[in-house]
Amino acid sequence: MLKTLFMLVLNLSVHCRRNKTKIIKYMHTWFLSSRSFMILGSYQTAALHVFSNTTLNSATIPKALIIRQRK
Repeated sequence: MLKTLFMLVLNLSVHCRRNKTKIIKYMHTWFLSSRSFMILGSYQTAALHVFSNTTLNSATIPKALIIRQRK
């Protein structure tokens, strides 16, 4: 689990160097919710894909992950 989180942070910092601090701060608060942990646990690859290809705001990421989970 920690390895996945580290990979996501790494992935994001490579894709968005300019907003790095903002993104990591945002991710820290988002990952604290248990629902996010559950979704990420089952859908690591989807999560990586979504994280590297979406605009980062509080609405986009959880929605994108939940949509992928249902399909």
